[in-house]
Amino acid sequence: MSTLLPDRAWGTWDERFPACMIHIPSRFAVRVTAFSATAGRYEELAYDASERFRLGEHSSDSNFVSLEVRVHGSRLLIEFAKGAWSGVSGRVSILEPGEMLFRLNVIIEAGFIAPFTANPAETRRLMVDGHTRELSLVERRAGDHRTPAAGLGRWRSQWFAVAVSETPALAAAYPDSAALAADLQTRGWLYRPQEPTTGELLAFRFYGDPRQVVRFAVAQDADPEPAAAAAAARLQAVDELIEVARREATQPPEPARAVRDVMAWNTIWDQSNARPYTTASRAWVAGFGGWGVWMSDTYYNALMCAHVGDTFMARANLQTVLAAQQAAGNVPSLTAADDEWVDRSQLPVVCYAVWRTYLKTGDRTLLAELYPALCRQLEWVRANRDGNGNGLYEYGSSPVGRAQGVSTKQGALNEPGMDNLAVFDQARFNLRTGTLEFEEPGHNSLLALEWELLARVAAALGRDTEANAHLRRSRELAQLISAQLWDPARRVFAGRDWDGSFAAHISPTSFFPLVAGAATPEQAQALVHEHLLNESSFWGTLPLPSAPFDDPVNADDSYWRGRIWAPMLLFVWEGLRRSGFAEVASEMAARAWRMFADDWEHRRHCHENYSSRDPDGHEAHDSDPFYSWGALIAFMQACEARDVDLWTPTGG
Repeated sequence: MSTLLPDRAWGTWDERFPACMIHIPSRFAVRVTAFSATAGRYEELAYDASERFRLGEHSSDSNFVSLEVRVHGSRLLIEFAKGAWSGVSGRVSILEPGEMLFRLNVIIEAGFIAPFTANPAETRRLMVDGHTRELSLVERRAGDHRTPAAGLGRWRSQWFAVAVSETPALAAAYPDSAALAADLQTRGWLYRPQEPTTGELLAFRFYGDPRQVVRFAVAQDADPEPAAAAAAARLQAVDELIEVARREATQPPEPARAVRDVMAWNTIWDQSNARPYTTASRAWVAGFGGWGVWMSDTYYNALMCAHVGDTFMARANLQTVLAAQQAAGNVPSLTAADDEWVDRSQLPVVCYAVWRTYLKTGDRTLLAELYPALCRQLEWVRANRDGNGNGLYEYGSSPVGRAQGVSTKQGALNEPGMDNLAVFDQARFNLRTGTLEFEEPGHNSLLALEWELLARVAAALGRDTEANAHLRRSRELAQLISAQLWDPARRVFAGRDWDGSFAAHISPTSFFPLVAGAATPEQAQALVHEHLLNESSFWGTLPLPSAPFDDPVNADDSYWRGRIWAPMLLFVWEGLRRSGFAEVASEMAARAWRMFADDWEHRRHCHENYSSRDPDGHEAHDSDPFYSWGALIAFMQACEARDVDLWTPTGG
């Protein structure tokens, strides 16, 4: 469990509402919503991964946040900035008006936002939690005329003051957003609501005038008068504060900013477990019942957070995954509110993520904290994923838990996460061993790398005897990969059935032995020059396809059957750098970055996977447009400019 210090308390923590800054300890939030009279519809601006949203610059600590949202023909620019930690300021600009100004309402809402839970009674408990909450409008007097133009909220001893620019067309307090929606959608935009002074939500409504910028501010204090004064001062300085924060947020080079933005937008608060984590995609969270953690995705997120200097979230992500470790030692592939896959793990990359994070942060306490869990995970692999006992490992699904697909081939294919990769087409599932009867070079290479890096962790902690044992295991596995998984006829590493026959298909995982130091010099030369750099096989403008260009499977262009996946690129790139092909690695990273950057610049999309055949075909029904591991492409390009020394024996 990670404690939020005050500097991180305000942020875009709620996965449902990107145009919302929320103070996690109190659940007090300020957010932008809208009403379209033309459509007769109130819009909470709930995120749906559609073209309606363009997620912009986002500092790791939410000091600057920018996004654009389309509302029935209108395009809004919404910006937040924190400056001092004890509050938040913002503004809304109408970039494109889609309807006559009185028909569009821009709404600034402030109040206690209920977290998402599957159980409404649980939501109420989380909101009440034994602490009194109060919320009220504050009226501004002009002669005999009174206008609600500010608000006050109290949680425990903390007061939150809200100030808005100009005078809102209407302002009212509501029990919740559903009541606000009912006023607007059933009574119309001209209806003046009842005037209760207290509720759970304050709504300040402004006409959608493209000539008017809506500004707002929230400040926090233990006394209401200083809080109100601070909010008023913030309101006067909104533009300056936002511009300063924007300049700071746009200083890093574009690849590093892309990594930061994708991580920050997908970093949310898990209310059920009282912790922050970086999800694979904020669009997926509701489908998991409120929170969901994929194992390897979250490891990648940790190392990317570390790379852009967000050491807090790097550590939080590693803790989030490893907290789910089972008594047997395995870390589940998925843990979520509505499900958990304890029968299967996922791609073995935790030691890689931990060691990279350590090299970036220099935090030896992280190694000491996580080392026992890392050892247990790899010991579980040794005990459960060598079905035929020959020293090479298989993916599997153990007969435990209640997840879908337990003890099936599909369950086993969920372990690498490469659900329909053609490499596994011929593989059979062995019910007795709980594994595939198939040994795959990428899997074994990553395991060899894991034991090697676990040895480095142990050595850094002064556990030399254990380090030597881990390193010996790594080298023994690397030798088996070189001897047993090399197909001499095709001069490439390939998956192999227990009967000795090689898989008909190959993929970028055939190059993973490079990252484990498992390829002989002759094997490495053949891999790179006969396969990787072969334009009819893998070396295209859009690199590298999950099935070679000359494999009919590539034409499927469906998920792992032909499309490009950032995790595959990552370990090929690392392997090339380790094996003396730095120039090839740089060119591959540059080609991948050009592919990424084109879509990023025009749409701000970071895809789950990319088309290997059509530079305009990255949009797909099975490719989330803002998926965290897509940022590994930007990560590689950023590392080309500045990186830690990963491949010397001591780690640099």
